[in-house]
Amino acid sequence: MNSIEFEEKFDEDARPPDHNIDHIRQKHKEYSLEGTDLNDLRLKGDHTHNINVIKEGKGELILSRRPKKSFKSSDFGPCPFCREWILLSNIGIHVKKCKKKENNEHEQRDSSASDRKEQSSGTGVLKLRAIQNLSDNISGRIKSHPSSKLIKDVFAIMTRDEVSEIAKSDELIVSLGDSWYQRNMGNAKAKYMASQHMRLMAKFLIQLRQMKNKDSCGNDDDDDDDDDDRRNGDSALWDFLIPSQYNDIMQAALNISIPYIDDIQELKSPSNAIKIKYDLKRVVEFKWSKVQTNGLDKKQGEDCDTLIRLITIHCSESVTRLARTVLAVRSFNKTIEIPAPEDIEVLNKYVDNQMLHEIDLTTIDLATFRRAVALVQTKLLLFNKRRSGEIDQITVKQYAQRRKELEDVDESLIGELTDLERKLLESHDLMVVRGKRTRPVPVIIPESVKNCMSYIANSNIREKVGIEGRWLFASTGFCSMRSYDSLKTVITECSLKAPAKITSVTLRKYMATLTQVMDLKDGELQWACDHLGHTKAVHLSHYRQMSGFIERVKMANLILVQDMNLAGALKGKQLADQQVDELLTKKLQEEMNTDTQVDSETTEINVKFIEDNTDLDIDMDVLFEDEDVTETAAPSKKSVSRKRWTEEEIKELKFYFADNLKTKTCPSQKQCMMAIQNSSKKNGLLSKRYWHNIVKKISNMNKK
Repeated sequence: MNSIEFEEKFDEDARPPDHNIDHIRQKHKEYSLEGTDLNDLRLKGDHTHNINVIKEGKGELILSRRPKKSFKSSDFGPCPFCREWILLSNIGIHVKKCKKKENNEHEQRDSSASDRKEQSSGTGVLKLRAIQNLSDNISGRIKSHPSSKLIKDVFAIMTRDEVSEIAKSDELIVSLGDSWYQRNMGNAKAKYMASQHMRLMAKFLIQLRQMKNKDSCGNDDDDDDDDDDRRNGDSALWDFLIPSQYNDIMQAALNISIPYIDDIQELKSPSNAIKIKYDLKRVVEFKWSKVQTNGLDKKQGEDCDTLIRLITIHCSESVTRLARTVLAVRSFNKTIEIPAPEDIEVLNKYVDNQMLHEIDLTTIDLATFRRAVALVQTKLLLFNKRRSGEIDQITVKQYAQRRKELEDVDESLIGELTDLERKLLESHDLMVVRGKRTRPVPVIIPESVKNCMSYIANSNIREKVGIEGRWLFASTGFCSMRSYDSLKTVITECSLKAPAKITSVTLRKYMATLTQVMDLKDGELQWACDHLGHTKAVHLSHYRQMSGFIERVKMANLILVQDMNLAGALKGKQLADQQVDELLTKKLQEEMNTDTQVDSETTEINVKFIEDNTDLDIDMDVLFEDEDVTETAAPSKKSVSRKRWTEEEIKELKFYFADNLKTKTCPSQKQCMMAIQNSSKKNGLLSKRYWHNIVKKISNMNKK
């Protein structure tokens, strides 16, 4: 049962009369009510009654406040502390004022530290989704038997909508979530991976149900009750995983990739089709294992084997190949987004100056702690070119185990080092963190961040500012501060040419492209790949960008050698040789002197070719050809004028973002841009607003 529709039967303040207390006093005098909280007793009775209604799928819910219009039972749930049934969208406000929660907190303050750690789920800052998830679990709506870890970590972060409701209630989808969570155990993003794959499989199930409903409505026009049952679409994923449903399964896999109406060969989300193939095999394997362990019909086990073979043979041709082709074609037209070298230099100097001179580490407060975290995370990203998630997951223990002293093998090489290399070896520390695919990756700690990192890792300071947890860059909540947000915050404080092009990904691409320009040896290239935490094949195919320097200079030299028929004269030479440069320059000058049709203003051409000892700098004319980049002084900051939101604009927000306001979530940039376009077509006022201002306004409206 997904939901129960309850029509309006009472007025707003109407509720069933409380005869239970009088009944106990008159008919059951052997039970004493002295010292009993009668309101608490009533709430427990109402909660027991509502649980039975949910289980049976019929009856009337007893709520604290009944809406005037019809509503769904899934919109209401019990408070995790007092068991009063209230609207789930407002349950966060209720929990803050709940007396039962306050009593629970007083009890935990008196308990030991170990007890408080076990009971921490009931105290502290509880996020709205975590409270709603706990309420669903208490009400018995989650019937798929998930693990306690999945309920606590994964279900608590999932958006409350139809997709998440289906994902939580289907047994095979829950098994898939458990599998993804266990496979990524130890990764701070494991819960997000599990949630993503569960929601994708739930969308796949919705597509299958819709296709089944269309077929049923087209072939059978019986009574209205049967039609209503089909519209509910309560079929589990288990029922669809049979060989006879293979064509529908493949079509549903394409549908979740969102094909365009005018071109079915173009997919909006092609990666969904690739992911669903592997998840489909997993859920079929889960079904097979449940058939074997529970002693079910052997025919179902044979169907599972057949379906896996069909997916293996045909899915690659009908779904995966199309998706990979779309991704490959899109990669050809991607805009090169490599940061400007000048921007990286300015940002590095600014961060170093802030950490060494501006920040006051003698002040112990939360603002100083967060500022130190933002600067350190930004510096580590810039210096190490690490993925932002790898910086986020650094623990206090990993920092404490950093390498300061030289190992025996390293000491034997000291005599061969230059003065610069010796200084770098003495001033830099090294720690190893978990990278992608559990690969150990290094994080070099430069000398400029050591004081700030010592401040952040100090246990006394962390206790005074209210920071707990194992993460080095922990926030006041349950997770760590995001290094991506820290980088963007610090970038806004500098005057840069192209600040939007500086991200953790583009920094890695920038380093990979420089390795191409510098023409590293195989061993040196392997060092760079090991530091970045990926293989050499990934480095060459995904990270390395086409360099304007190489194309316009080195490759142009090679093409000129062919066009001028100089291959014989330059046999055995390299492009970097001085003889190649001199011969090409001489040949070009001869051609210009003999060309009498060239305008006199353009004959005196000073042709210069970059020599091998030129500074290794990427041609920024190519990378920023669409931008007006000048080397003049940075313009002064524009004055910001705030504009109050009008009632007409708020009406438009409620119209375009009704789902976001209902689920208490912020819209994406794409949603905002679509709303702005639709408003512009209708001559609305929302088209005059920037998308990021719309996000902030929706966020503020959700908090009210």
